[in-house]
Order: sequence, then C-alpha cells, then structure tokens
Amino acid sequence: MKTRLVLLAACLAAFGCNRNPGGLGYEPCEAMGDVTLDGAPLPSGMVTFVPQIPESAGGHPGIGSIESSGHYRLGNAEHGRAKPLRPGEYVVTVVAMDVDRSRGKPAPKLAVPGRYADATQTPLRVTLAPGDNRVDLRLVR
Repeated sequence: MKTRLVLLAACLAAFGCNRNPGGLGYEPCEAMGDVTLDGAPLPSGMVTFVPQIPESAGGHPGIGSIESSGHYRLGNAEHGRAKPLRPGEYVVTVVAMDVDRSRGKPAPKLAVPGRYADATQTPLRVTLAPGDNRVDLRLVR
C-alpha cells in the first residue's frame, strides 16, 4: 500500500499537478488592451512592457503590435520562440510613427508625445498578475 501511494505521488508530480506550466517556476502572465490617444484609437504602432526585474533574474520584455482598431496583445520572443512573461512591475512604452510626405522625401515623426516612447520618461507603469491582464493605455497630448 505504501509503495502505491509513493508511486501515485510521483506520477501526479510528473504529469501536471504543478501549477507552473513547463516547469517555469512561476505562473506566466499575458496582457492585452486598447491604446487611445486623446480618446481616439491609435491605429498603429508598438507597445513594449519593460520588466523592472533584470534579465538575469528572468525578466523579459513583452512586445505587441497595435492593430488598426487600437487593440494590442503582448507577445514575447527569444531566439524565435515565445517566452512567457513573469508577473510583476513593468514600465510601458508606446511608439507610433507618422510619415510626412508633403516635402518630397518621406520624413517619419512620432505620432505620440515623446514621453510615451522613452522608458525613462513614460508615466505608464503596470503590475501584471498571473494569467490574463487587460491593460488599456490612455495617452494624452
């Protein structure tokens, strides 16, 4: 009987009684939401969540493209493979460009105030919890 209990415990541990998928050591998190500028959906750009823990401790940035509806969903890639984000605090940057073609050669310029594109100046800070997180980003000029 004792041998069966030990065997059962070993099987459960090996086959998924663990809350941390893939043996990560933490429950991963995801984030998505809408980006607006002065109340209107931002139709393009890139959102980056910069972790406040160093990469050596498992912090990896999350990156997402902004769709024409203003919606984004974070992904994360390291060497071409998705890497789950750790729960914790993140600084958020948003970069979107307009291209001025009125004077001959196209000249790109930021479509959002520069403070949102700079990780040292952005006022956007979030804490991600394990699982799905809805994080709407409301930018103002």
